[in-house]
Amino acid sequence: MLKYLMVKDILQIGHPILTQKTRTVTDFEDSVVRETIVNLLDTCIANKSISAGLAAPQIGSDLSICVVRRTDLEDSRSKKDCRRSALESTN
Repeated sequence: MLKYLMVKDILQIGHPILTQKTRTVTDFEDSVVRETIVNLLDTCIANKSISAGLAAPQIGSDLSICVVRRTDLEDSRSKKDCRRSALESTN
């Protein structure tokens, strides 16, 4: 079984951050941006039974980033390659 170290709680409807404007990402090598992407991927994969994708505000970040799982690729890959079957998008 995979071990997820960066799994975050998924915020629900009614949380104030979900209605706030997000910050545009300009530096894709910034450590906070990279960490947010890792957190999104890990959280999405850990919750794959209920999540096809996540946006950064759903894990408490104000960055304009989202990830989307590629379920069509997950079926043909091993669990350790699961992270490579996701897309990330910013702004």
